Amino acid sequence: MSASIRSVFRKLRGLQFLMAFAAMPCLAQQDRGTILGIVQDTSGSVIAGAAVVVTNQETGREFRLITDSSGLFVAPEIPVGTYRVAASLQGFKTKVQEGIALRVSDRTRLVMTLELGEVKDTVTVTGETPLIEAASNTLGGTIERSQVENLPLNGRDINVLLAQIPGVNLRGNLFQQSMNGLNTGGQSVSLVTFLMDGVDASRVDAQTITITYGRSQNRIARVNAEGVQEFRIYQNSFSAEFGSSTGAAVNIITRSGGNSFHGSAFEFLRNEKLDARNYFNRCTTPGCIQPQKPAFRLNQFGGSLGGPIVKDRAFFFASYEGIRQRTGTTLVSLVPTQAFRDSLPAVLRPVADMLPLPNAGASADPRVAFRNEGRSGFLDEDSGFARVDYDLSDKDRLSARYSANSSLTKTHFGVGTGQIAPSDGLLQNAKITYTRTFNPTLVNEASFAFNRMHIDPRGSIDPTVTAFPVTSVGGMAGIGPALFDLSMVGNSFTSLDTLSWVNGRNQFKFGTQITRNQHNKALFQQKLVSYANLDDFTRNSPSSVGLLGYDRTGLRNTYYNFFVEDNIQATRKLSVMAGLRYQFETSPADANNRQANFDPVTGLDRPGAQLMDMPKTNFGPRLSFAYSPFASGKTVVRGAYGIYYVNFNATLVQNTPINTGRPTVVSLTRVQEPNLVGFPFPDVSSFSGVRTLSAVQRDWNTPYVQNWNFNIQQELAANLRLQVGYVGNKGTHIITPAMELNRFSPGTAIRPHPEFGSISYLRANGISNYNSMQVALTKRLSHRLQFNVNYTWGHALDDSPPIFSANSDDHNVRLDYGTTESDVKHLLSFDYVYEIPAARGLPRWLSEGWQINGLTEMRGGLPINVMCGCDPLHVSQFNSRADFVPGAPPLPSAVDIPNRQLNFAAFTAPPDGRIGNVARGAFRGPAIYNFDFSVFKKFQIERHQFQFRAEFFNIFNTPQFNLPGSITVSPGNFGVSTSTLTTVSNFGTQRQIQFGLRYNF
Repeated sequence: MSASIRSVFRKLRGLQFLMAFAAMPCLAQQDRGTILGIVQDTSGSVIAGAAVVVTNQETGREFRLITDSSGLFVAPEIPVGTYRVAASLQGFKTKVQEGIALRVSDRTRLVMTLELGEVKDTVTVTGETPLIEAASNTLGGTIERSQVENLPLNGRDINVLLAQIPGVNLRGNLFQQSMNGLNTGGQSVSLVTFLMDGVDASRVDAQTITITYGRSQNRIARVNAEGVQEFRIYQNSFSAEFGSSTGAAVNIITRSGGNSFHGSAFEFLRNEKLDARNYFNRCTTPGCIQPQKPAFRLNQFGGSLGGPIVKDRAFFFASYEGIRQRTGTTLVSLVPTQAFRDSLPAVLRPVADMLPLPNAGASADPRVAFRNEGRSGFLDEDSGFARVDYDLSDKDRLSARYSANSSLTKTHFGVGTGQIAPSDGLLQNAKITYTRTFNPTLVNEASFAFNRMHIDPRGSIDPTVTAFPVTSVGGMAGIGPALFDLSMVGNSFTSLDTLSWVNGRNQFKFGTQITRNQHNKALFQQKLVSYANLDDFTRNSPSSVGLLGYDRTGLRNTYYNFFVEDNIQATRKLSVMAGLRYQFETSPADANNRQANFDPVTGLDRPGAQLMDMPKTNFGPRLSFAYSPFASGKTVVRGAYGIYYVNFNATLVQNTPINTGRPTVVSLTRVQEPNLVGFPFPDVSSFSGVRTLSAVQRDWNTPYVQNWNFNIQQELAANLRLQVGYVGNKGTHIITPAMELNRFSPGTAIRPHPEFGSISYLRANGISNYNSMQVALTKRLSHRLQFNVNYTWGHALDDSPPIFSANSDDHNVRLDYGTTESDVKHLLSFDYVYEIPAARGLPRWLSEGWQINGLTEMRGGLPINVMCGCDPLHVSQFNSRADFVPGAPPLPSAVDIPNRQLNFAAFTAPPDGRIGNVARGAFRGPAIYNFDFSVFKKFQIERHQFQFRAEFFNIFNTPQFNLPGSITVSPGNFGVSTSTLTTVSNFGTQRQIQFGLRYNF
């Protein structure tokens, strides 16, 4: 960035600081909502000058307004909660509506009809929150507190509730068969922003829900379920307040206290004796012995407390959750026999002795035999949350919150000495907000937020083992530590300011957000030794040796965001939102200037603090409308369009060797027996090798997506709403897998840059598109029942496989244009809560308080890529798809999942000179059917409620199979699924049962 540009942004940052703290007027108002409405008489004529009082029923805080000449009133950017709205004018009875539930980002529109009479006469209506979102033009959905508290959640992981929003596929295919991804609108988890009370709560080093290496790996926030009031996903086209992602924004709103004390205590437990057996861990032949189920013990406990500090002025809320998980596994490995150890050279004997002696029978090779050993792993995790809200005056409010999540895991990865890998993590998120209400139409919010991640996965619990080489021997168990021994610390500091101004029919918002990111990481040096087989090990003749690791890096970059937006109540039936967002980010730069980029034209390193030239023209317009065509107000037509940019993921350059000043891996392949003087590690300086590089496109193109949607909401009956819509998007400059910049010329062994080995080159040159129909049927709680049903038909196409995979020909990515790996054409989800009526003739304590709840998810299969495992272009890349065999049916005559899903005889390797003609994602894997169910028994004693819960996950024990093998050079498992899905939230596993006790007051 030029000096002049840096100067401009320094001044802007300083200006924002002055706005936020000198004016002291808070975070972009993304954790609040707006109540607006019309006051009219019984003839429908608007009433100007009416007094309107909006009161928070939990805290007692009031917002006093006067209707304008159009009868319009607006209470802008008030905290989420339950409200009472009262309208009055001399000559009319006072109208009161109670129980107005305001959710995050809602624009709740009311119609207050005043009857002739005395002001002292009051007409009160309870529980009339509008079902139709007549003034809201944001697509997405809200998960409410009642769903968090009642629905069956394995491990109390609220992450799974995201699947109850149309268009969201929580089981997206992030890395082929890994099912831990979140996919929305055909876009991957890396394009989703996760917020807590409106500020970033993603991993500091990547926009992802993966936040620790413990059980909380897939939680969407660093706050436990007890601390969550609600969370909303803004899908497709959302307002100019949100940026930094193209797929969606998930905003978690934390709980706060009120004028009455309320709280909870709970414990949940799971035990493997209650669980069904995994499909692939069972006896399938006559006479075999049923294998033992792996041990699994989980205790999850905690509680919450909230209430007043000073009545009507200051409130607090705090929650805690602890997890104690113990797991068992059986490790079966080949280890050296005593006779083989005795025959080894003296220098190798201590190495072999790091493995235990065999105890479970001989193998085909007499030098090694089986070792069968039971091991246990554990996870200890603690998470806490605290929040304080203080009304300094009628116009000033101060809020602060802090959350922390600490975890420690130990995992056995081998039977050898010290082969236990520990990982500890501490994640923290804090925010302080000051709100100034200058008058009923002018509100300012200023916030400062801090997000920190510290994760330390280590190679072994034994430092002497950590210092030993990672040693692999063909035909024998590995020796030494786990492959990665590293430390990651990330910090982000965010300041935000948003001003909301109501001027007649217009509600303007102006905002800034500046985030400073720090990415500190070290991959500690590890030695690598690899032996092709036992013979080579006996001769101490490794096939390769190497060094893995790089010096500590300290990448820094800054995000600058500015937006303006106008919500216009154009007529009583039409509301329009027009906005513009500008984003700029600085290039990741090492704090000590220890990085460089590679110039593909000159073939030279380009040293300097700035790796890339970042675009300065990232303007994102937003336009949407909501129109109620009929006087009944039971129908609304909505549409939107917007352009959204995604910030650069600094980890994409943090791990690349060129950017850290030396190679990550030095691999020294040997074709002759070297003259080694000892073990465990030879002198690397005695070998020759070439440097492997990674580089990134210098003229960076920021990925962006154009989103659009059109939908109709219709109130079918009291408390029942249907929404049907079209949702689409088009992506440009999507990041594709790294290109091999230094690949061999076809038919030769000559590289363009012979002084280097492989050169990985990261670019943003992909395209994508997505089209879908989304349907949502919502029933609000009435007659003891509430439910949500969502269906999505969609199709996503791109030329960009998952970023850590590869294209068929990375010099021509358009050859891979086809179905996205995460594409799911059919998604159906259903959740429900039903309070069972008391049975007659039974005692009340027995017949009352029963409740059933459920979560159902049905999903079509993920795409299958049939690969040949060959290199038809002769460029040392083995990512080509296969060819069809003419006349051979690709599917078996009788598909038998999990065993027969593809016909091996229908595919072959393509001829030299082209990739295969089987389209990307031409076939589909197994569909998913999952039913979670729970039953409660509640005992109510005045304000105290006790619950006993039984929760059943995958209650019908339906196997959820992974994708089948699809590489033609591996006929053994071609077309066969050999495992079931595994996720941290335990979706897709065999039936699991969880019991719980809960106390609420």
